[in-house]
Amino acid sequence: METTWQQTVRRLMRERRVLQRELAERMAVSEGTISHWLHGRHAPTLPQLRRIAEALDVSLAELLEGDDALARDKTELALLRLLRQLPADERDRALALLRALLAT
Repeated sequence: METTWQQTVRRLMRERRVLQRELAERMAVSEGTISHWLHGRHAPTLPQLRRIAEALDVSLAELLEGDDALARDKTELALLRLLRQLPADERDRALALLRALLAT
């Protein structure tokens, strides 16, 4: 079964512990607007989808197509998902460590 962008947003919100209210504040829209989008009662515009992706720190491609759009195989997908679970500063350190490891 294909994952919808709404399911991706819900997953990202869970992973990042972002409440609907917080997402609405980040986007300067009402909480009701977020609810309508996530329940499919209204559809956001492309610029609004870009703002959702930005607010959740993902690319528009990932928001619309999921993690599979960015990974070439299961290993990359697993690594990508693990990195995304880390806070930004830890993600940067993990990426630096991976770069150093691969450079040896």
